[in-house]
Amino acid sequence: MKTYILTIVLIPFSLFSQESDINNDTKEVESVIHKLFNGMKNSDSVAVNSIFYSNASMRTSFVNKTTGKKIVHSGNLDDFLKAVGTPKEDIWDERISNLVIHVDDNLAQAWMNYSFYLNDTFSHCGVNSIQLIRDETGWKISDIADTRRKSNCE
Repeated sequence: MKTYILTIVLIPFSLFSQESDINNDTKEVESVIHKLFNGMKNSDSVAVNSIFYSNASMRTSFVNKTTGKKIVHSGNLDDFLKAVGTPKEDIWDERISNLVIHVDDNLAQAWMNYSFYLNDTFSHCGVNSIQLIRDETGWKISDIADTRRKSNCE
């Protein structure tokens, strides 16, 4: 009987602990996402590089406005970091909304809408899908894919 009562009493604490871990994981993943876009805005390729695996995959999906053909462009992290860190007159301001994060153990998925601005001028919008994996150093981006369009934005 004592074991039964102890189990009934401890189950809520166990569930609270798991929920707390998930909330902490979600906050850590969100922090990585914001570090990416703040690094882009500040042309800080060192900060951006610190949150990616060196072999991360990067893809963009868009429709060629001339041919109507669906295009998937694969990029690489080195080129992205060079573009972020190269001095430029324009500020890359990627504004995100509707961020949804799912976490299971050491795997996380982040999905968000975005609008991209050069300084204060709208350039394009779409959705980012970011896959993250946690290792002994923390959460890192392993895959990032986005869509791009000029209309039908939120």
